[in-house]
Amino acid sequence: MSSYLGFKEIDDWQVEWEKHRSEPECLVERDKRYGRVFDVFDEEKIYVVRVVLPQKPPHHPWLYQYGLPKHLKPYLMQAKIVDDVLLISGVIQDVDLAKLCGLINSFP
Repeated sequence: MSSYLGFKEIDDWQVEWEKHRSEPECLVERDKRYGRVFDVFDEEKIYVVRVVLPQKPPHHPWLYQYGLPKHLKPYLMQAKIVDDVLLISGVIQDVDLAKLCGLINSFP
């Protein structure tokens, strides 16, 4: 049994991955992971910004190989205005999934 980033490989994970490997990735979920799904509303005296966050990690064999969650927990969010620029940041609460950020496609 191998491990990577502290993950233990699931026995016979390839069987489950083969059932799902040809499923297309949801393009809307991918756009959410890049912060591209949002609305801006011009209300009286204020602007309202709504950012839609992803609910699923990218479709990737590591989810099956290491038994990682197929759904994301709510993000820890912070929004602030610096020099008239709105900065919004989010942190993945699932420590295991956070290890994959920047390592697999479409998971910045």
